[in-house]
Amino acid sequence: MIKPLREYVKLKKIIKIIAIILASIIVLPVFILFIGRGVNDIRFRLPGGIREKGYIELGGVEQYINIRGVSVTNPVIIFLHGGPGSPASYILPVQRIVEADYTLVYWDQRGCGRSYIKSPDTELSFEILLNDLDELVDYATQRFNQPIIIVGHSWGTVLGITYAGSHPEKIAGYIGMGQVISQIETQRFASTEAARLAREAGNEQDASKIEMLFQDFYREPLSDNNYEGKLNMAQYKYLPFPARDMTIPALLSPDFDWNSLRWHLALMTRSNTAHRAFDAMEPLLEALIEFAPPDYLSIPVVFIHGTVDYSTPAVLTQEYCENLIAPEKEMLVLSGIGHVLFEDPVDKNLKVFSEALRKALAIVLE
Repeated sequence: MIKPLREYVKLKKIIKIIAIILASIIVLPVFILFIGRGVNDIRFRLPGGIREKGYIELGGVEQYINIRGVSVTNPVIIFLHGGPGSPASYILPVQRIVEADYTLVYWDQRGCGRSYIKSPDTELSFEILLNDLDELVDYATQRFNQPIIIVGHSWGTVLGITYAGSHPEKIAGYIGMGQVISQIETQRFASTEAARLAREAGNEQDASKIEMLFQDFYREPLSDNNYEGKLNMAQYKYLPFPARDMTIPALLSPDFDWNSLRWHLALMTRSNTAHRAFDAMEPLLEALIEFAPPDYLSIPVVFIHGTVDYSTPAVLTQEYCENLIAPEKEMLVLSGIGHVLFEDPVDKNLKVFSEALRKALAIVLE
């Protein structure tokens, strides 16, 4: 009896040690996360400024906004994130660039992020999002009584430039970062370049596959066969997409909260929550395929693009900018930088982007 008892005690000790190790693996990162967020919370504090986050009603639905700035007397930037469905923990670099001279209003658009977690069962369409944006502009105007600048990134440029064309009287200017021009022409450009690089590498089979997938996508851009997703995967093998993993910076952001974590976990695990959210976004994907930017804007407009952006190629935006009729227009092209201009891996790129964004903001406020 003594030997089995000793073995039992030994087994209990081993189980206890394993449990402690597992608990440490789980608890230590969480502890580090909270310490890191606390440090950043202190680093990015705004004494005497405005720093608010929470929910306001837009279009009859509770939606998340985050407002930061040193002074409420500064001009206001409304930032429109990409996607659709990609709210942003990536906003922190932009906040740090502009919040000394501007009040930044960041919004998790209806149907994604913290807005989705708060109000999951809401109707979604491009027109509804435009109405939400209009109410947000009115909210910011009434609250701050300062010039409003719309800054959009990727999908946010579809919303932003459409709004700029329909409500120029409400905003001082528009800045498009990674401006969407045409989803079809974007894929044509990327496919041509990827096929060329595949042939240079001696991979004729890959080149032919890319060209065939583009033809499938061109015929049926919204097919259930997901031709665009397959085309993107085939292109990624040859096209450079410089970017860095923003998971850790996102977790350490003082704006990252429990609802942010729930949304990110849903995306990472491809849970039913994510599937329901993205199924509801089908009308937005249709709007993206059908989108064409306006030919005329009555407000100043600036585009900021990276030279290695194959999600929204700079060459398409350059051509559009040249033909656009606007009182003031400019195209700022950043060498060696990709689609998410403020997430590229080389620190000097963030400095280049910072200078470009400040220049763009000065242009639209002249």
